Order: sequence, then C-alpha cells, then structure tokens
Amino acid sequence: MSFVGIRGLGFEIQLSLHDLKFAEVWTLLLFLFGLVLWLIIGVPACVGA
Repeated sequence: MSFVGIRGLGFEIQLSLHDLKFAEVWTLLLFLFGLVLWLIIGVPACVGA
C-alpha cells in the first residue's frame, strides 16, 4: 500500500536501519517472516487445498 502514501513494511525496515534501531529491524523482519509462513502454510490449510 505504500504506493498510495501509506508507509509499508519495507519502508519501516529501511527507516529503522537508517536510525540504527536494530531491535525494531529484527522485530519487523520476524513479523515479515511470520507473515510469509502464514501465507504459505496457513492460508492453504484454511481453504482446504
């Protein structure tokens, strides 16, 4: 959604890296990893595929 002016997760990671807030970067990366896992494993299981 960042193309309509809403800041995306990638922008937040870049901003945290620029500000040297590495704890925030790890939190955002873990959230992104969990989201990808949920999309790969959780969604097909819920749909029944």
